[in-house]
Amino acid sequence: MIRYLVLLTVVLLTVSCSGGSGTDTAQVAPPNPTATVAPPTPTPTQVPPTPTPTQVPPTPTPTQVPPTPTPTQVPPTPAPTQVPPTPAPTQVPPTPTPTQIQPTPTPTTGRPTAVTMCGWASSYTIQNGFIHLTAEEAPKNQNIQNLVIEFIPNRRGAKHPIFNETEGYALHEYSLETLDISKNEQQVAIPKAKTAYRMDLKFLLTGSTIDGRNCQQELHEAFTRSDDYYPSPMLSLPDNAQPNLQRYAEYLANIPKPNAQSVFLATSKGDWNGNWEAMEVRKFEKPIRLGFHGDVGSEDYETVRDLLEILAVIAPDLDIGYANSLDEVTIPIHFVDCTERLVLDHKPCKGSRQPSGSLSGQLFFRGSGPIWVRISDQRINRHVLTHELGHALGLFHWNIESGSMSVGRSQTQWLSEWELMALSTIQHSASDWMQSRGSMREALGIPENDQWTRYSEDPDRLGDTPDSTWVELANLLEIQAMEAIRQTEPKYSR
Repeated sequence: MIRYLVLLTVVLLTVSCSGGSGTDTAQVAPPNPTATVAPPTPTPTQVPPTPTPTQVPPTPTPTQVPPTPTPTQVPPTPAPTQVPPTPAPTQVPPTPTPTQIQPTPTPTTGRPTAVTMCGWASSYTIQNGFIHLTAEEAPKNQNIQNLVIEFIPNRRGAKHPIFNETEGYALHEYSLETLDISKNEQQVAIPKAKTAYRMDLKFLLTGSTIDGRNCQQELHEAFTRSDDYYPSPMLSLPDNAQPNLQRYAEYLANIPKPNAQSVFLATSKGDWNGNWEAMEVRKFEKPIRLGFHGDVGSEDYETVRDLLEILAVIAPDLDIGYANSLDEVTIPIHFVDCTERLVLDHKPCKGSRQPSGSLSGQLFFRGSGPIWVRISDQRINRHVLTHELGHALGLFHWNIESGSMSVGRSQTQWLSEWELMALSTIQHSASDWMQSRGSMREALGIPENDQWTRYSEDPDRLGDTPDSTWVELANLLEIQAMEAIRQTEPKYSR
């Protein structure tokens, strides 16, 4: 049979940010590029694996088929002079996801398999949810000083690691079990999944000897856990996560229209060296449904709640809310520790309790994702979480002092007046994914006048004080954020 193979080159970009050790303000580390990642070819829908009572050769991964090319963008119709404010959008059900995977029995390898590591000979079986290790003598008798079984998220035939392929859910599935080197027989339970997202696990036996040798043996490439290993896909929220969408309602009629400054902010990126670069509009094109996973604190829900409250007024066209189940999530937020093992596979993780965050995923696939956010080791999370969600909503880093998207050590733990006005412009109904600066100006009906020339000739003037409404709203957010921080017990001690 003749097979046609079409290769689609994709570029993956990951924005990573980290903070310093300031008492109130978590910092975002440079100089990684802005949170946009070129899409790899979308991962094929997960197909339930065939039960494997005995070890059989793995089935080859299906050939990936490239998506239909994106049609040429058509400039949107210019928005009217004043769009009547509308209430925050009603929750819209997301596009249904594929049917749940049918129950799969946990596979076993009934017959013992011999393995030798650092001179220690043993055999193992995988049966009834356990890995059984047996040897004639204990590991320490072969000068082994430590021995662990690592569990690493994997997909058979996929390139490791599989973070983008799993929308970041693989971050939660790293674990290890330390073995007792004084025993010649050991039994280790296969870990339960931390989320309802289906993926396999690689089993690695690793260790070292007293003379400094490091050894590693793979026990299973991609072990498929049965359905009872996964938690419910339903997501719950605490009461303090629910936003008051009328909190800033009195400002709705006074929100300024987009202008030259806001368009330049929406299409500009800065760096640590004071340089500015013109960018195209980054606008997520489908309803945003947020899902919280991992080590989520009460303050994290409150941070997102406060963001939803202000977005209801400054971006009434934006359809954003919480997901009720895993299937509804369009932007998952993963709260994970940057463990030593995770840092090896996910370089944006800083480790050593250094606050960091990143926005990753297929950001260039017509603004439809999938994209995901990682938050790690943040004591309070007001800044890193606000900052990364700012990237998800279309903001870049800027060379402006005292803003959440600032580079350097002047970042705030709330959205500044510049971020508010830029978000209002990006999420305007006339704005579109990948618009150029000029196309955005025309779509919004902004004249190419002296003000436009001012920012075009000197981007450093983008830090000009904007309309007083933006300043007043930013001041209210600052008061709210600082009060919340004072009342929050830090997640981690320094």
